[in-house]
Amino acid sequence: MSCESDKVFLMTQGERLIKVLKDLREFGDPESPALAHGISVAQVKILDVLADSEPTTINAIAQALGLTPPTVSVAVGKLERMDLVYQKSSNDGRPNLRVISMGGKEIQQKIHEYRVAKIQSLLLPLTSDERESLLSLLEKAVAGGATSSLSSTHPLETQG
Repeated sequence: MSCESDKVFLMTQGERLIKVLKDLREFGDPESPALAHGISVAQVKILDVLADSEPTTINAIAQALGLTPPTVSVAVGKLERMDLVYQKSSNDGRPNLRVISMGGKEIQQKIHEYRVAKIQSLLLPLTSDERESLLSLLEKAVAGGATSSLSSTHPLETQG
């Protein structure tokens, strides 16, 4: 075994997953339309929320993303200066609503298409059955992780 494979072999399953997730994060980043437009990961998530549920408030966006309203407010402000999001006043006393602009929709769609293409190229070496197994296992892990809490035991170490 090479030195690098020895390291991977000795990693815990949790450490291996962290490494794979880091590698996935770096997969194809230089070509990202988000980077080309100077849009951060948080701003992409905000555009996604607005594309799916606009118009909406800063608080609603923050709640949907699990971020604080001040954090979202700063990110939305940058998107507003880029003309990707704009404010819409409410006549019934509600706080100002945020709306994705046509330019914001175009960029959000380009980012979505880029993500789909990257995932397709990532999954291309796998067979159809392997892709289905991978997706099913990830869905199961995410569903299980959402309902379990951290404990002092290490479930990845005790399971085979």
